[in-house]
Amino acid sequence: MQFARERLAPESGADIETCRTNLTARIGRCELTCDSCAAECTSKAARELVSSWRCSVGLPVMGTFLAMSVSDQGQEILNHWGAVRQRGVIGTPDESWVEQYRTLVQNSVDRPRIARGGVSCRKSHVESTTGGFQSALNDEGAYIRRTGFMVGCNTDLDCYSRCGEHPLSGNVYVCTHNPEFYSYAGEGRNAYENLVKEEAAQKAAGKPHRRVWRSSHQDSHFYFVDEPGDDIMDPKDGSMGVCTDVHMDYANSGCLDPVGASVTMSIVGLGMRFHPAYRAMFCGILIEHGDSDFFTDVGISERSLLYPRTLVHAAQVNGVERPAVTCWNPLDCERKCDFFRTHSRDGGLTEPAACTLCTPTIPSNILTWILDVRDAVQDDVFTALRLAAICLNPVACVCQVFMMARRAAQTAFGVQP
Repeated sequence: MQFARERLAPESGADIETCRTNLTARIGRCELTCDSCAAECTSKAARELVSSWRCSVGLPVMGTFLAMSVSDQGQEILNHWGAVRQRGVIGTPDESWVEQYRTLVQNSVDRPRIARGGVSCRKSHVESTTGGFQSALNDEGAYIRRTGFMVGCNTDLDCYSRCGEHPLSGNVYVCTHNPEFYSYAGEGRNAYENLVKEEAAQKAAGKPHRRVWRSSHQDSHFYFVDEPGDDIMDPKDGSMGVCTDVHMDYANSGCLDPVGASVTMSIVGLGMRFHPAYRAMFCGILIEHGDSDFFTDVGISERSLLYPRTLVHAAQVNGVERPAVTCWNPLDCERKCDFFRTHSRDGGLTEPAACTLCTPTIPSNILTWILDVRDAVQDDVFTALRLAAICLNPVACVCQVFMMARRAAQTAFGVQP
């Protein structure tokens, strides 16, 4: 009946087959029509018990590491909070973790929060029907703001036909419903209160004003900001959602304690980076996951455990065949992944997914500082030993010294060779 179709699946219009397909997809994904998914537990003790499990043993750590490194939203966060990608400077771990937790670990199911820069499928004109991958890096590997209009959608099938596959993860684009876009996130109670006062003053004066809101009532320091005019690229065709690389509403692990999740991520990350042998063992390993999120069917690919490990598969980029990039030993894997971490690959792509566990992100300022200092000392020692071996030949020694000085200057001043 048309009466029922208009109320159950209004996005289907008068097409009966489209209505049937959409309803079948809802039942299969248990998203919009399953009442038990929206049920709430009334026992505080039971909620805390479940949250404790979800924030510790039940936390999908590997999938979270991959989401923080590979997803569009994760890349958007990594390039903020004081990060300078070309120089290898990461954002402040404690502050960036709060945004990672609110959007990649415990996002809202009803209104998933998405940074506008975390949407990579864009179209050149507002009236265009199809889009494509828009990189957030320039040719020199520096972060830039994405341009182009976002692609609206009602079903995953819309995104498959309008956006295709994501070049970094290889997964097809999917439709995230009812997104809540924001321009950037911030931290600090005083900063939040000042922004609220400015918003109220501009609103009273009838001027364009930003919208500022907290992520939750329990967190008084972290907030989101929506700048006026930034919504010009948002979908304007009345669509229910936007095409994203993964279902952002699926990024909900059930962990209600950001501190507990931070401790778990820090312990696992510290274990991977504590000993150089562990770090070398994990570098180049590929993490497998579901097609539409980073929490389903997460595991380590057995094929990636053997050497040589494939970091980048052979592909055609802009009409040019690009060979595969492989590494033959742990040091080779680390060296190539370190290069990808500060440079841009063909097509403006970031470091490949196989480099995720080379240097996993640890959401702790102190632990990150200690590990970085230790890694720097070890790197200096290895460099000195390698230089000593080369200096057995005086000519090669002088050449190597000048090459090292040149690379150091390029790193310090952000100059490309």
